[in-house]
Amino acid sequence: MSSTSNDSLFCREQVARSNRLSLLAQVFAAAERREALVALYALFSVIEQVCSGIKEEDVAIKRLAWWRDDLNNSLNAQGVHPLGKELIRTGAASRISMKHIYQLLLSAQARLESPVIGDTAALKQLCLETGWPLVELEWALCGRDSNQPGLEGLAVRAGLAQLIRESAGENAHQMWWIPMNLLARHGLARNRLDEPSLDEAATALSRELLSMEGCNDRQAEPRCDDISTGEADLRHFFVLDALYARKFRKLEKATPLNLREGLLKVGPADVFAAWRAARTVNRLR
Repeated sequence: MSSTSNDSLFCREQVARSNRLSLLAQVFAAAERREALVALYALFSVIEQVCSGIKEEDVAIKRLAWWRDDLNNSLNAQGVHPLGKELIRTGAASRISMKHIYQLLLSAQARLESPVIGDTAALKQLCLETGWPLVELEWALCGRDSNQPGLEGLAVRAGLAQLIRESAGENAHQMWWIPMNLLARHGLARNRLDEPSLDEAATALSRELLSMEGCNDRQAEPRCDDISTGEADLRHFFVLDALYARKFRKLEKATPLNLREGLLKVGPADVFAAWRAARTVNRLR
């Protein structure tokens, strides 16, 4: 197998481990964008794994600094990591900027500090700050300006999905981002979320988390004012957003510690939902 094939396989396997919904959504992207999107999603995945898989904060910060340097080299056609080389090969490196990557890394570093989240308003702001760099990079890759009305809701859903995916590894029993007032309301503590006797309260907590304003409502379906020009460049983006909203509705009966597993699963119903969302985008073009 050639080195190029190995780099491509690395990125696809990286995304498959953490965000299979994005692999499903990119199928509906313009053909010339699909490989670049997989490389970009792999970038999101490796940053996610720094946040979820490294216990020592100083080690995680050093790892983020390493990625900053390697990605800077990649954007100057000098990447050495398989991810960096794939960003170059697919043309993604020529479309995204270090300004957007810095925002992605700064957001990740802020999450490593596990700030106290007091209520759902603070959680929604955290979701926005987590999801916005993802939106900016994806729109830049497609040659679009993300400074558009109506994108904040999409960023909030992407951010919440990212927080859930990061609740793995060393963070599985922390879920530091669950608001304090919700834990108190349901008589729970983060270190007791896995107790079977508290499953009913934990499920009620999940339901309240996932029904946060704008996260799982039907308004997440693609709408004409979201799509603007309606070109195929962004079809996958609205498909992925619709898939997130659908997943959040379906996961309301799961306990918090089962949210990541549920978000990772992709079945025939998800494929049909993606096709239906893509069809809606096509109809609104």
